[in-house]
Amino acid sequence: MAFRLEVVESKSGQYLIKVGTPWGAYYALVFNRVPGNPIGNIDCNDSIINR
Repeated sequence: MAFRLEVVESKSGQYLIKVGTPWGAYYALVFNRVPGNPIGNIDCNDSIINR
């Protein structure tokens, strides 16, 4: 099953947002819905994260 990721534009017109914090820079972007399970429904453990 092939699908295409589509990035969502922010209200300010950006696709990638960089925020500086005391802990370093963080980047955020949002995708339109894609097939699969929401991360909140998955047992997120080290074996999944390190794949």
